[in-house]
Amino acid sequence: MTVVNKADILDDRERAEFAESVMEKLGLREQDFLFISAKRHHNIDLLVRRIADILPDAMQDAFIAQQRADLALKDKRVRALVYSKATLCGAVALSPLPVADMAVITPIQIAMVAAIGYFHGVTLTKERITEFLGVLGAGFGLREASRQLVKLIPGVGSVVSSAVAFAGTVALGESANVWFKRKMNVPADELREMFKQTAESARSEYERHRHSAEAAGPKVADLERRRKEGLLSDAQFNTLLGQILDAADRQDDP
Repeated sequence: MTVVNKADILDDRERAEFAESVMEKLGLREQDFLFISAKRHHNIDLLVRRIADILPDAMQDAFIAQQRADLALKDKRVRALVYSKATLCGAVALSPLPVADMAVITPIQIAMVAAIGYFHGVTLTKERITEFLGVLGAGFGLREASRQLVKLIPGVGSVVSSAVAFAGTVALGESANVWFKRKMNVPADELREMFKQTAESARSEYERHRHSAEAAGPKVADLERRRKEGLLSDAQFNTLLGQILDAADRQDDP
């Protein structure tokens, strides 16, 4: 990628002449180079997105997490992470057995919080996660308990539970995003209210993601069964679960 800096000191005529010279001497097409101004922040966000697009998938998140020029791109990637994890938690929650899915959902949610912290340059420790959940308070625990209780309703329990698991995970992720973005300095009342409002809003979004959760549900249930029977190690289970998550991510880009 060819980048021309200090574009702010060129007028339109000079820029056109320079572009023509670049294309002629370097054999580039117009889309192969980019005028920027670091001082004026002109086209810096476009430069960041172009770099992210050409990087291998395994490197994109690391780059987006470290760059500070395009915060909208970072928020978009965090939202994609949150909704893919929420869809997966919704799929796990379709399991008809109360409490059985908690051992799967909780690590997914904790990993999501850790990944969001990484996007904001925060290396999460057990203490930092505990602090975040402590500030969030009883609301998260009560939501988890209610999610398990609605499973006891014959026929509709699992569907209701899946919607609540989805909404609760979205709310947890969005709250974590604000928490880390604001340097872990958010008043407890504000964070709890944010969680509550986001969860209520996400409940209405569940139908749009429900088909993906239902498609992934049997696959997750089969993984749980194979792990309980000793056919899969925890490492193998997590790898295969990640593959299901990747599939949900591709289907449910918000």
